[in-house]
Amino acid sequence: MFGKRKTPHIQIHEREALLQLLRPVTHSGTFAASTVSNWYAGREFILRAMESNSSFGANGVAANDFGGIHVTAAGTSSLVMAALRQLALSAHFLNYEEDTHANRTVITLLYNRTRHPDIVGLLRAEENLCHLPDYCKITLRSGDDTSVAPQVINGDSYLDVELDLVGFPSDDFSAFTEIRPQITAEAIEEFVQANPIDQSVDTSMARYINMVYNVGADIDNLPPYDPNNVSNYTIALNYFAFQQKKKEADKCWGPLPVAADEERMRDNGYQLQLRNRLSNVACSDCIALRLKSIIRPSDRALLGMDTRSIPDAEALTQVLNRKQRKVMKLLQRDFAALARSKHLRWCTEKLILGFRPFSDRDLLEDSRHFGDDRKAFRRSLKPQFKHVNLCSYRDLRRIDPANMKTDCFLMMAMPEIWLKATSR
Repeated sequence: MFGKRKTPHIQIHEREALLQLLRPVTHSGTFAASTVSNWYAGREFILRAMESNSSFGANGVAANDFGGIHVTAAGTSSLVMAALRQLALSAHFLNYEEDTHANRTVITLLYNRTRHPDIVGLLRAEENLCHLPDYCKITLRSGDDTSVAPQVINGDSYLDVELDLVGFPSDDFSAFTEIRPQITAEAIEEFVQANPIDQSVDTSMARYINMVYNVGADIDNLPPYDPNNVSNYTIALNYFAFQQKKKEADKCWGPLPVAADEERMRDNGYQLQLRNRLSNVACSDCIALRLKSIIRPSDRALLGMDTRSIPDAEALTQVLNRKQRKVMKLLQRDFAALARSKHLRWCTEKLILGFRPFSDRDLLEDSRHFGDDRKAFRRSLKPQFKHVNLCSYRDLRRIDPANMKTDCFLMMAMPEIWLKATSR
């Protein structure tokens, strides 16, 4: 399937200031400059932890691993909220079992319930987790009074992220001994002082992810009823790897239109385009983690990798350059788990960025349309930040099976995306 290349077919390395352009969808205000700055700080803090700290899953989480990642945060400062936002965007792993809800990523937040009696309301703020608390599992419990029974909300949620909210009467969380808080305002501030934050995001890999959605007929013409059949994607993958030209990549990505004024920037069409771009960035943030998850510790010695340390970006690039065919075999082993994890990450991201699933009335109207009319109806609700695919992976097969092909192909293309974006 793959031949050797002395240099990557396409090379793009770009950074863009995207978060500054976000505008709320739940109200007509704007995000404060400090909020945007905190987003960038929280983003870098979490992504760095997910590169190097095994508590955050940095060594990869295999599809057959038992137990989910559990991270604890202390306090409700804006910096901590920004870090939780990024953690929810990125912490999605292959071993989540949708049928039993086992192995969710659990985010424990220690908070002062005297100051925040409605902690869920705080998390619902659009600069924090927006709509995610309305759909993910939440456990509310007391940190100082074990006689108070925990309250569970959305216990049967299909999402792979769970919020564990532990209230205390003050900012003294010393009685909490279950797991040491890894996310604190002090830790993030110390990180920022040691690592000046660039108020932009690297879109190099996101551009290639965007290209996946522009492969065209090689994907569109595939049957939708068997999306997890690896052999279906051979032609499309060869086209993506060797034939898609740089000018096509530039055209597909293109410059984000400059908003001439605040009114145009607030336009839903502009914000939809921006959020689509951020979706590609959020997806790219997870590729290294997914590669480390499919190359399990037991596989690394066979691939000539150092088994004593967490693989870094250079190690991943080297093994993909030398052993790409073997890595593809490992990817195929976990193909269904990868596609499921990708979809659940996408759902979480969309909820955080202000989207909601179709209402019962929307679904009823959707059922009355077929073919192109149905596609048109679904497109018509996107400016209202409603998306029909905000559902479980199981339901996606029923609601929009054709969309599953793109999810699967994107996972197949990960090694190529990584090599294209990391080669200099």
